[in-house]
Amino acid sequence: GALDAIEFLTGDGDLIDLSAIDANTNAPGTQGFSFIGTGAFTGQAGQLRYQKGTGAQNGTLVISADLNGDSLADFQFLAGGSSILSASNFILGGGGGGSDTTPPTLSITTNDAQLTAGETATLTFSFSEPVAGFSQNDITPINGQLSAFTSVNTSIYTAVFTPTSNVTGQGSVAVAAGSYTDVAGNTGGAGTLSFSVNTVTAPSDTTPPVYQSANVNGATLVLTYNEALDSANPPAPGAFAVRVGGNLVAVSSASVNSAAHTVSLTLASAVTASQSVTVAYTDPTAGNDILAIQDLAGNDAASLGAMSVPNTTPPAGDTTPPVYQTASVNGTSLVLTYGEALDASNTPLPSAFAVTAGGNAVGVSGVIVNSANRTVTLTLASAVPAGQAVSLTYTDPSVGNDPRAIQDLAGNDAASVTITNINNTTPGTTTPLTINGTEADNVIVGGAGNDTLRGNGGNDTINGAAGNDYVSGGAGNDLLTGGPGTDTIYGGAGADRYVFQSVADFGPAGALDAIEFLTGDGDLIDLSAIDANTNAPGTQGFSFIGTGAFTGQAGQLRYQKGTGAQGGSLIVGADLNGDSVADFQLQAGGSPSLTASNFILGG
Repeated sequence: GALDAIEFLTGDGDLIDLSAIDANTNAPGTQGFSFIGTGAFTGQAGQLRYQKGTGAQNGTLVISADLNGDSLADFQFLAGGSSILSASNFILGGGGGGSDTTPPTLSITTNDAQLTAGETATLTFSFSEPVAGFSQNDITPINGQLSAFTSVNTSIYTAVFTPTSNVTGQGSVAVAAGSYTDVAGNTGGAGTLSFSVNTVTAPSDTTPPVYQSANVNGATLVLTYNEALDSANPPAPGAFAVRVGGNLVAVSSASVNSAAHTVSLTLASAVTASQSVTVAYTDPTAGNDILAIQDLAGNDAASLGAMSVPNTTPPAGDTTPPVYQTASVNGTSLVLTYGEALDASNTPLPSAFAVTAGGNAVGVSGVIVNSANRTVTLTLASAVPAGQAVSLTYTDPSVGNDPRAIQDLAGNDAASVTITNINNTTPGTTTPLTINGTEADNVIVGGAGNDTLRGNGGNDTINGAAGNDYVSGGAGNDLLTGGPGTDTIYGGAGADRYVFQSVADFGPAGALDAIEFLTGDGDLIDLSAIDANTNAPGTQGFSFIGTGAFTGQAGQLRYQKGTGAQGGSLIVGADLNGDSVADFQLQAGGSPSLTASNFILGG
């Protein structure tokens, strides 16, 4: 209200000296002013402007400056005697010698750097100081057109960029140097901006969805197609014909899951496990219809003739729990195999398992159930070394059926079980080992080489593991496993059990495993871990047929007297797939004949 007033005559060459004042209190040092003429402050510290006075100040010019960028004048004074001012009328400080010689600069930004068909982008042209002479004509667009050119203030301008149709590539705008000036007449620098443009529209979809597969479980029959379907317009239930055991069963409702590519039918009566099921679908018309199986573009799926549908309905009244069969461990993976399909949705907790290796506890970090393979795979917290004895205890959570347990598809829980001497297939050293036991009950495990393992006295447990091993139990009732490779195994005195855990344990043709088998000592050949019929689910037991020939039935086990180099031995063989050809063979010496009681046949 009481500003300083000076007489200022531009014609006399008067100057207003502001060089001692810091124009920008936000920056260190003493900054010079930027003269913006009569333009409004734009939020940049150091701007100096003037305007014509009004009221009591009429006839003078009001000069003001913004020192901190808040667009408010931090000081003002009156100058009388001149009608217009320029930067040359001031000593602006900051190294300026009374005139602005700094050219303005330009920055261009966009709100959308990836333009597609139907989209536009708003471009913003931001100058370092107020400018003059800038217009839409100074902007050169590539792969697009400009519109709605607007001056927000003398430092900021905007325009709308519309990309050219049916173009894939790069769009851009450019402003040439010298296209504009600041208020002091300094010519401005160039500015450019590039962005992605893709306005090519995809061709319309005219391909109908294609049927892939179907299955039925109880009262739900599901059809699967090869692409996403229209879930808003499901087909009518009457478009389907479902037959169960040859009899027509009504469809109560039909629903569509777009993401899963499926059509689910609810049947008026549930299917049982043993029934045969077919389904047919009739498209309402030859054209595309609203209520039909169709993709998201409205293309109708073709009609389907009566097709057989796999029936995955579990047997009614299944109260038999799954039975443990075998176990093996390799590094950090321990696999349990059961006698029927398992529930993969409700896995047991890791805490239900206690694993030891070499007598030390090993943590279980994860559990995965594979229903079709009938397996439970444990991920161990640390790898089991080759040759270590591994055991496991699984504890069923309660006496009833639980959701978090090893269970079959009907929800029957597997029993708690403790398993010792799990088959350790972790690869070990290939350097041959020689290990001699004591007169005690020894546990001896070989490596991956051709090992020599002797139990001597005691009831020993010996596993040759990989390699072509020599295994001798010595005196006592021994448990002897050769493992993969061609092994020679002697039980010695006592009732010994020769364990074979896989077909690989018998050795290749021409280099069979050879065992000393003394029926008089009560020796047994244990084949219970091997599936006798690979054509049927589960692990089946063998059928002993003596010296008779195979008759084309999978699972038959026979023997014959050896000839040539195998003379004096009995050759034991089995047909696992019903092709009347032996899928494994074993050379047994020491007995003139065999009966079913000499084997553990499994099943």
